[in-house]
Amino acid sequence: MPRLRIGAIILTFIGFASGLALMAHPARAGVNTDDLVNMCQGNTGNPDIGIAMCNMYIAGVTDMHFYGEYETGQRFFCLKETAVTSGDIRKLFLDWIQKHPDMIHQSARYTLIQAMTEAFPCRN
Repeated sequence: MPRLRIGAIILTFIGFASGLALMAHPARAGVNTDDLVNMCQGNTGNPDIGIAMCNMYIAGVTDMHFYGEYETGQRFFCLKETAVTSGDIRKLFLDWIQKHPDMIHQSARYTLIQAMTEAFPCRN
């Protein structure tokens, strides 16, 4: 298996598993937007850990997007991998969800990609 694929899978697993560990309702499948917002705002037992878990989740989703682009050529948003940090995206995501409160119960992966698609549209 190519190194890129293994690395992307490992990062995604770490981000997903970390998010599940901090969820208020661990029996639920996946991380919803409300869970991610709480992590990103530091509304967890330890705010630093919540923010770190948020950044890891963001890194996992963006890494899988870059991997998907590598494999399929499709992309939802366009930015260079080094253009912004997870912290920048965390702030962007929190600002976006304030403007879209109706999305709070959607999948965190879905709303994160929506926020990034709006912020970093692809120009053809």
